[in-house]
Amino acid sequence: RTRTVVSDLVFVAAPLFATWTCWRAHRRDGSRHTGWWWLAAGCLTWAAGSALFAHHELAYGEVPRIPSPADLGYIGYALPVAVGILRFPRAPGTVWSRWRSALDSLVIAGCLLLTSALLVLDPVLNATDLAATRVVALAYPLADVLVASIVLARCVVLPDTRRMVWVPLSL
Repeated sequence: RTRTVVSDLVFVAAPLFATWTCWRAHRRDGSRHTGWWWLAAGCLTWAAGSALFAHHELAYGEVPRIPSPADLGYIGYALPVAVGILRFPRAPGTVWSRWRSALDSLVIAGCLLLTSALLVLDPVLNATDLAATRVVALAYPLADVLVASIVLARCVVLPDTRRMVWVPLSL
């Protein structure tokens, strides 16, 4: 029981700490862009999902079924994080460079989606017959593909010294 309590609390505390650090960075850089604010919102969403999961597991002694309210936080993090990454400043470019970046994002997303479909989605979707469970099971990798493709697409246009900061975010 102690292991479960500690594990659940760590999974609530870690995204709360990330929320706090992103919020501090936003207060420091807030006048220049809102990227950190959106990342803080995404981390807070993830923390809410973890808190709901932990509450259910500790109160009822079982892992919540899929779908559960915790899934909203775990899947919902992707949208504010994706917006936050896109809100970070980038070098000024031409219309063509923006089109190239958008096409890079589409190619990366397509590759990640295909890989996800072959390795993750097929076994997950074949494991259940319930429609709601399939929708939620499908939403998890799609949210991850969204965030990873945006991060990797941003890495393509960054100099090598800054790229090493962004690559771990895609994992």
